[in-house]
Amino acid sequence: EEIDEDQILYPTSLLKYGVSENFEIRLVIENMSVLTKKRELKSQKFGFNPVQLGFKARVFKEKKMLPETSFIFHLGFPDLASSNFKTQYLSQKFRVTCQHNLTKNWYLSYNFGIEWNGESAKNIKIYTLTTGTAISSTFAGYIEVYGFLPIDEKKDHRLNGGLTYNIKPNFMVDASVGIGLSKISPNMYLGLGCSLRLPN
Repeated sequence: EEIDEDQILYPTSLLKYGVSENFEIRLVIENMSVLTKKRELKSQKFGFNPVQLGFKARVFKEKKMLPETSFIFHLGFPDLASSNFKTQYLSQKFRVTCQHNLTKNWYLSYNFGIEWNGESAKNIKIYTLTTGTAISSTFAGYIEVYGFLPIDEKKDHRLNGGLTYNIKPNFMVDASVGIGLSKISPNMYLGLGCSLRLPN
């Protein structure tokens, strides 16, 4: 039986603190609303997903054909979540990110990783392929394809694109829109965000 589900994250906060040029500490806080529709019945729940604490470490700087390479790790704590969104176990996310600067204004990045959602011992493999370019000194655009590859379940592939605008050197806003490429993927999704870099 078909079940429709709408998910809204408002807002998602990613706080990053640079310990050094090659290492940062990361904190992720997600406030979530889920509306589930089945026939004439509707249910809705609100709350916080498990708070995630992690880090990003740069392993290699870009050099000729060698991309800039970093390692990202996040750990989600079920006790730091609303009762509606608690998980049974700690969630874990590992990702390796790579980026090539093809020209002064054009880049290609890709990453791959593995994660456990805190509900099952089975892992989900993930991938992303992104390319972007500077349109002007303040505008930039990108397009990416990414996906989730669970074990013994249907794969979820998606496509999105977006624009970023630097209002000030330390303040940027962005907007994105995406579509699902698989039967189980969301039909469409929209995103708005902003980034603020605080002085040291």
